[in-house]
Amino acid sequence: MQDIDFLPADYRRRRTNRHGRSWQILAAGAVVGLIVVVAVGQTRALRQVETRLAEIAPQREMFESQKTQLGDLRKQLSEAEAEAELIAYMRHPWPKTQLLAETLSCLPEEVVCSMIRIARETQMGQVRRQRGGDSEEEDLTKLEPATRDLRLLQEECDFATVTVVLEGTTADGIKLHQYLQQLNDVPLLSKVELQSLESTHGEADVKFRFEARLTVRPGFGQPNGPDGRSHEVAQAGPGDEEATP
Repeated sequence: MQDIDFLPADYRRRRTNRHGRSWQILAAGAVVGLIVVVAVGQTRALRQVETRLAEIAPQREMFESQKTQLGDLRKQLSEAEAEAELIAYMRHPWPKTQLLAETLSCLPEEVVCSMIRIARETQMGQVRRQRGGDSEEEDLTKLEPATRDLRLLQEECDFATVTVVLEGTTADGIKLHQYLQQLNDVPLLSKVELQSLESTHGEADVKFRFEARLTVRPGFGQPNGPDGRSHEVAQAGPGDEEATP
């Protein structure tokens, strides 16, 4: 048996559209509700975060203050270290009085020194090798004042050697060699050389004329110099004269 639908097609279409809109409204309402729930949850989470931030704000301010203080202390430490290095380097020339005392303390009576000369000799070969090996020249304007002054002093002094030249006479060559051997044990001297030894005639008390060259070891802050902790190194007094010509 065949069912006969007496309703017009337009009516059936409107009824279908009404059912479709109902589902759309329900879906839209569900989406809006979900959005509201999420928004409420996020609002609560945001309030909790803000509350927590307000609680730790004093600690954060204290941390930032300590961080700033730490930066200042590091800068002060760097400046102090640079000044200490500069002061130590400025004391590197051994005092002339100390060099003379170390040189003449063991001088025997048989050896007479007629002249003692303290000089600074620049080793040009080392200067050329150093300058040739520097791939890039350091920009001194970017350095701290103490570090800049130290670099300038190093360029001037690191390639110079302080020497003590002794000239004199002796009637006993053995005593002269023993004296020079004793000078080899002096901590301030790195090398002792007998440059010349000549026999003399016509002088009753003089048999030999000699010239000796004593090389002074590098000072504080210089390459191969002392580190300041050795008990063999004597500190220069405030009124001592530096071992420079």
